[in-house]
Amino acid sequence: MTSDRVLQTLLQSADPSIRWKSRVLVLGETRESSGIRELEREVRRSPRVRTLFARRDKRGLLRGIPNPYTKWQGAHWVLATLADIGYPRGDRSLFAMRDQVLHRWLAPVYHREFEATTAAASYGKAGVPRMRGRYRRCASQQGNALYFLEKLGIADERSDALAERLLHWQ
Repeated sequence: MTSDRVLQTLLQSADPSIRWKSRVLVLGETRESSGIRELEREVRRSPRVRTLFARRDKRGLLRGIPNPYTKWQGAHWVLATLADIGYPRGDRSLFAMRDQVLHRWLAPVYHREFEATTAAASYGKAGVPRMRGRYRRCASQQGNALYFLEKLGIADERSDALAERLLHWQ
């Protein structure tokens, strides 16, 4: 199958997020175009998004999932998925999940640092360990949050604090 045929197949997909990715990421269409905005509205109404939102309560939080980083189900992962599939920017109904994620990744524990001499010692204490002058921190968590906050258009001044933590750990 030629690359043109593959692209045509993707552009005809029943899944609006596949069409969105093909048009925006492959063909380079701008998110501001009327066609892409309409496609984003389709993404918003899609079965995938309805499934992601199925556990949301009236406040916009996910019922029964207090930890925003619960694998593939917590607010962190829901927002990351929405950013990746072409969900429309600026949806205020996402603010409750955003706030939950920021509360997690900006918690005092991520400002508490300590020296560790071994990897085992780094797991025995709350905070961000530093070994041989380098922080041992999986920055993909805060980095991914910064990405989806910007991509979804729901970032606020706390995004600067996320960026500060990432730069500090470098």
